[in-house]
Amino acid sequence: MIKTTAILTKFHLHLPPVFVLTVVLLIAPTIKATETSSTTRPLNQSQAAISGPEAVYPKGLLTGWGDNTFGQTTPPDGNDYIALSAGYYHNLALRADLSIAAWGRDNYNQVTDTPADANYIAVAAGRYHNLALRADGSLVSWGNDDYNQVSATPTGTGFIAADAGDYHSLAVRPDGAIVSWGRDDGSQVSDTPTDANYIAVSAGDGYSLALRSDGSIAAWGRESNNRLAGTPNNCDFVAVVAGGYHGLALHQDGTLAGWGADWYGQATVPDGNDFIAIDAGLNHCLALKSDGSVLGWGYNLFDQATVPEGSSFIAVAAGGYHSSAMYQCTLTADFTGDCDTDFADFAVFALAWMTDSDHIYWNPACDISVPPDGIINNTDLRALAKHWLAGTQQPYYESSRK
Repeated sequence: MIKTTAILTKFHLHLPPVFVLTVVLLIAPTIKATETSSTTRPLNQSQAAISGPEAVYPKGLLTGWGDNTFGQTTPPDGNDYIALSAGYYHNLALRADLSIAAWGRDNYNQVTDTPADANYIAVAAGRYHNLALRADGSLVSWGNDDYNQVSATPTGTGFIAADAGDYHSLAVRPDGAIVSWGRDDGSQVSDTPTDANYIAVSAGDGYSLALRSDGSIAAWGRESNNRLAGTPNNCDFVAVVAGGYHGLALHQDGTLAGWGADWYGQATVPDGNDFIAIDAGLNHCLALKSDGSVLGWGYNLFDQATVPEGSSFIAVAAGGYHSSAMYQCTLTADFTGDCDTDFADFAVFALAWMTDSDHIYWNPACDISVPPDGIINNTDLRALAKHWLAGTQQPYYESSRK
């Protein structure tokens, strides 16, 4: 049900996505089609699909905030994540080796039944079920199946985008046609558009949104609080996400549009034209800015809309009452990329000690003197010592080389 952010694409890859799966796509890859995070149009951070295992995309660490009743804001360690998606009380993340990590509530085995192989390019977390897109374009589902949202998953290959909603799911075929399955109490399945010009989809609570190739948005399902009727009719959108009872979209110019339920201000979007990715949770929203900072608004009882400070975020995902994000560490002397300057980094530094660019063990990352002088010596050692044991595993901890 909860989308994970859309960046300009929608497959939840992370940054530049093309709205494909409701998986978080990262900001670098070339996505295949559909709703999402941020390339041609933002991808829903949880629906992002990349062009393939050979794609180059940013890797990051995970963090979370808000309600942590089920450990949903306590992510796994690692610094090689490339995509992220938040469900109601759980999360999914895609690693650089194309395997999937899952954490949080597990009442329907939405965590423990996560596939163990490594052949995925996009992930999407719904309320209690999940969707993942393989490199060959086939779909895999697991978790709650009360409405056949898992067992009715279409077979075949070539899908270019998908999303998991409350109790239904959506996917986009290579020709741009949409297929849907699962609960249909609000006609969110039976009223699915029959034309074939869609590049991204987003499944909400009993309704759905889809992005057309011309930048317009289609909405269908159960009407509530004008979440269908209030859908903007512009043709300049690059990303769209369906929240619980509200919608959120990203214009090509980097501005935002919100509609539907506004009980907590979730449909009242912030000003600005530098947004590159979006996601809508149950009653709150997140938006990633071009400078790497994130804004949150809407329901905030668990501080899910109170975003940590910092400008190193690369992906965001809004869940039921929690938020998740990916970030990159910018600590000086963090040669291993784990957001800590410690003995592991010292080992890397020691290997490059007293080398220059002509030496077999030369490592330019260790040339941290200001300015860099082309040799690893005492100047660099002093810089390393200055930042020794610095690091808090948090995106707001940043250090500059001074």
